Parts: sequence; C-alpha cells; structure tokens
Amino acid sequence: MTKSEFGKNLARLRKRMQLTQENVAKRLKISRSNVALIESGKRPINTFQLEILREMFCLPGLMDFFVEPVKKNTYLFVCKNLGKTTNLKEEK
Repeated sequence: MTKSEFGKNLARLRKRMQLTQENVAKRLKISRSNVALIESGKRPINTFQLEILREMFCLPGLMDFFVEPVKKNTYLFVCKNLGKTTNLKEEK
C-alpha cells in the first residue's frame, strides 16, 4: 500500500467517524495541515502516531489501516474513546 492509499483510508475512516482533521491533529499533537498532508500521501506517519490512530478509530490491529476491508466491508465498532457505536459502511 502506498502513502497515498493509506491517506485515503485514513480520511475515509475519519469522515465515517464524523471527526475533523483538527480532531485527529489534536490527538496526534501535530497541526491540522500535517493531517491533510498525511491524508494526501505527502507526509509519512510513524508507528507511534499509527498506534494512536488505531486506538482513536477503535481498530483491532494496526494492519487494519493497510488492508482492503477498510473500503469493502461494513464494520460495527463500539468505540470507548467516543462513547458511541458507529457503523462504518462502504461509501457508494
């Protein structure tokens, strides 16, 4: 998976969780513009930041950012971080 594909998956998950780039930036302790660069594939992300995102999006493992089911499957997460259940469905 390329940085660009990862960034698209990140943006898709962020939008499905109804989070802004600013929300993500605060958790990662980076600027909103750096989140935009990550989502566009123009900035790398380190493993520490990846783990923060995994927890933020309630993903069971780090590899969930890198595999196709992020796009193709429907997920039901009970996200303790947000205190709500979120149904992540494929975009039409």
